Amino acid sequence: MIFTIFAILIAVEIIISYKCLTVTDYKIKSDKIKETTKIVLISDLHNSQFGSKNKRLVDKIQKQDPDLILMDGDMLNEDGKNAQTAVELISALKKTAPVYYALGNHEIAYRQRRDKNLYQKLQKAGAKVYAIIKVSRMEVFDNRTLRLTPEQVKARTGCTHVINGYFFNGKFQPLGWTVIDGKIISRDAYQDWGISAGSDGKPRMLTDRGGSFLSGVPLLKNGAKLKRNLTPDVARPAERTAVGWLPDGRVLIWCDKMILTREQQQDKLLALGCVDGLMLDGGGSTQGVFPASKMVSSRKVPTLLCFWEETSEKKEETKVETKKKVCLDAGHSASNKVNKSPDGTYFEHEFALDMAKRIKVHLERHGVEVVETRPDGGDVSLGERCRISNAAKPDLFVSLHSNATGTLSTGSDGWGNARGWECYVYGLSGARYKAAKTILASVEGVAPAIRSTPILAKPGLYVLAHTSTPAVLIEHGFHTSKEDVAYLKDSAYREKLAAAEARGILEYFGVAWKEVSELDAAVDKLAAAGIIDSPDRWKKLDFTENSVRLLIIKMAAALK
Repeated sequence: MIFTIFAILIAVEIIISYKCLTVTDYKIKSDKIKETTKIVLISDLHNSQFGSKNKRLVDKIQKQDPDLILMDGDMLNEDGKNAQTAVELISALKKTAPVYYALGNHEIAYRQRRDKNLYQKLQKAGAKVYAIIKVSRMEVFDNRTLRLTPEQVKARTGCTHVINGYFFNGKFQPLGWTVIDGKIISRDAYQDWGISAGSDGKPRMLTDRGGSFLSGVPLLKNGAKLKRNLTPDVARPAERTAVGWLPDGRVLIWCDKMILTREQQQDKLLALGCVDGLMLDGGGSTQGVFPASKMVSSRKVPTLLCFWEETSEKKEETKVETKKKVCLDAGHSASNKVNKSPDGTYFEHEFALDMAKRIKVHLERHGVEVVETRPDGGDVSLGERCRISNAAKPDLFVSLHSNATGTLSTGSDGWGNARGWECYVYGLSGARYKAAKTILASVEGVAPAIRSTPILAKPGLYVLAHTSTPAVLIEHGFHTSKEDVAYLKDSAYREKLAAAEARGILEYFGVAWKEVSELDAAVDKLAAAGIIDSPDRWKKLDFTENSVRLLIIKMAAALK
């Protein structure tokens, strides 16, 4: 009851945060800022609206009379139907002050999965959109002989983003240090800072000369403005191309017809959260092509920078390819009334099924696919259990049981002295033996008793002999032992033991264990009670006003 009330209060607080508007003022003094500037920062609206077409929000921002409006990402949801809320807000705010839009992970995922023209729509609405991306690799493109356009370079290399490089002379030769794949192309002036791609291909602002390197005008380093004497041509106000680095490693690519001085460019990058920054060629050389937009110029340039964005699709594909699978076999069947404690308070089939469900939860939250031989608790033959496992082709088969002494007449009341956890395998070698050892290591310290020889070869056991994958059979204790049964019947102990065995299985797969957060535990509890669905979305705090409304209604119904 206390948890339910607490959950309701949280839900109400969330709704209030989505409906109430407050203004928080921050005053920052710095010698990096030459004149008083008022900036309004908006982020993480996730398609929320304050009044029709966000009128209340627009009015509130207009009253602040800002010089600059920054939208710091996640203004929409990656699974939203469209970007209309963000587009309408930009259209309304551009009359108040220049709007700069930094793409968050939701915008990036939305463009990749739903609308490749998102950038164009945001720009058309009136926002200055700058690519802030995770870069998988970068290359310096030698264009001295080919003299290709950025579009042609993008098509030739397959990169996702391409921009012009550094300054060059009348002979179409690059100035500064230019190194491509370890070959020095130019070693003229400006030998200090530049953009470098190391062995991993990731772009960094360094003085390094290895791999690929392209000189640039240093703007920022570690959040501080850098200064150097510039020639009049470089120092003049001009259209600009620049690269910035955010503290989290993301890269900002700036390619804009906006006329800026070096100092103004520094301020723009700082305002967008960059800590490092490098200016490239500008003026008539400013040009680039991006996933859904481009900056064109008739001028050819001898060097270009090519970037490959790290996409969510790639990660998902990798995840699918490496996903592990486990077959959990809950021993015996519901009709089995023999395998029980002498006092009849414990049944092996019930315990095995409950443990399978508990272990499954832990494995699935780590991305492991789980197949069950007895998911509904019914009767399943040994042959059918093996057929289910062999058809699923899991990476590991785990059969769950409790043990018993050969006779129940050891004591006058039927209880015996044998007790403890142990594991059976077909043979003491190979992957099955490795799996048994890793599970045992995880269980040690949790199980109150472990057999003196905890891993035994049992080639005669049917499920071990007839499954085509590494297989282990776990005896969690003796249901003919009073001491063991007291533990085996305890729900808290079952959960500890299930978590330990799941941890051991994950260790065998090379998957790092993650502790269950308070939020995840709460979501799992609500999902088990049938109050919420889509638990993964709730765990990510990715929900809408409507989903919170439905949650409150469901929780209220559960109280009846």
